[in-house]
Amino acid sequence: MFESIFSKRGLSLERLHALIAISQAGSIVGAAPGNPVRNSQNSRQLRELAEYFGCELAERKGKRIRLTEEGKHLAHMTREFFRMMEDFQAGCAKRHVFYTIGGGDSLVQWLVIPRIASIVDAIPHIHLGTESLRTNDIVERVLESRMDLGLVRKSAMKPGLKSAPIGNLTYCAVIPHALLAGKTAPTIRDLFKTFPMAMQVSDGEFTTTLNAIATKLSPSFRPALSCQSLPQVLAAVRSRRFAAVLPEIATEDLPSNMVFTLRSEELGLLSREIHLIWSSRVTSVRPHATELIEQCKSAFQI
Repeated sequence: MFESIFSKRGLSLERLHALIAISQAGSIVGAAPGNPVRNSQNSRQLRELAEYFGCELAERKGKRIRLTEEGKHLAHMTREFFRMMEDFQAGCAKRHVFYTIGGGDSLVQWLVIPRIASIVDAIPHIHLGTESLRTNDIVERVLESRMDLGLVRKSAMKPGLKSAPIGNLTYCAVIPHALLAGKTAPTIRDLFKTFPMAMQVSDGEFTTTLNAIATKLSPSFRPALSCQSLPQVLAAVRSRRFAAVLPEIATEDLPSNMVFTLRSEELGLLSREIHLIWSSRVTSVRPHATELIEQCKSAFQI
């Protein structure tokens, strides 16, 4: 059985591990920074793997290495194999099995972390880790078996993924009472024309849409404070010096008597349906995966 695989030399766990390291780093040097001996070894092992399979596994693009379609396929199979071996090793040693859950920074902070205890309590044989990443990176990592579960907007779905809706992420404006100066019912136009705004600045869909809303209502709009993440925006609101647009779930962290909350049709454009995603194969290759997915579907309902 499997005579063709063992009929020649060149295939080994170490060589497959080198392929994974190079594919994740995007370059030979990046796979082992500051270690020229290891870099030389990785390069040789990648070449030996290519000779063994009789096809090119990677191609050079400038200073970076990009896997060919054959290389990507082999890397994906190898990740699954290594993950199953790791799970088997953990089971034999009576250790917890490790799973990762990824989402945008705001979803991880305000949805995943506050509710994760119920999942850990329900499945005592797992250990969980979270990663805060951009939507496209989450989708890519789940597809490549580099992440187990992700939380992304429905429109980001790709073939090869399974998903379950967990609800709509909606947004509202919050204005500290200290900034109102007698205004009892500011409008959405007032928000962008009158109040100093803290705002996440990025090239993502949320920032692009919010900027479009703001400049339509107030063509000269500029944020008073630029932040790298929505948790930073929330911290700015806490200072009582800035208004902001935040996910509704984030406002649970604000004292109810500290801010005026404003909802509007315009901010409804920011709403997105959030899905829990996983690879179509994860339930067949990883223990507890089905149970974890069901627990997440229940715990993360918005």
